[in-house]
Amino acid sequence: MEIGSEMFSMALALKLQRVTPPTPDVASLRLAEPMIRGSYNTDWDTSSDDFDDYQTGSGYNSTVSSESQDNELFYRHSFTMTAVYCVAYAIVFTVGLIGNSFVIAVVMRAPRMRTVTNYFIVNLALADILVIVFCLPATLMSNIF
Repeated sequence: MEIGSEMFSMALALKLQRVTPPTPDVASLRLAEPMIRGSYNTDWDTSSDDFDDYQTGSGYNSTVSSESQDNELFYRHSFTMTAVYCVAYAIVFTVGLIGNSFVIAVVMRAPRMRTVTNYFIVNLALADILVIVFCLPATLMSNIF
């Protein structure tokens, strides 16, 4: 996973600088491929039968369906962990939105609550709502994918 993000970061930086990217080192990418896919071949001998079985699909992951292999490439965690993340982020989103809205409503409705300190707290609540609305979903997506 880190190799892909490294390549993406390098490509983005080069694109911003308008420089043509260097050709990737195929040997290093080929050595990292079994580790990404879940192979347990630790000696990295590409001439072994295990490596050939892995490449043809008759080895380590041959019993896994193609759909789960596709999902494995996109998702960072299992389905259960992804569901836990979604529920936790939904709870934080809901509680944060409702709680900060209550703070703003109380200060705006009660004239006695309109002090300089409470206006500062309303400002913080408004900033927190903006963070919850704009940053929390993006953080959830970066944790899932």
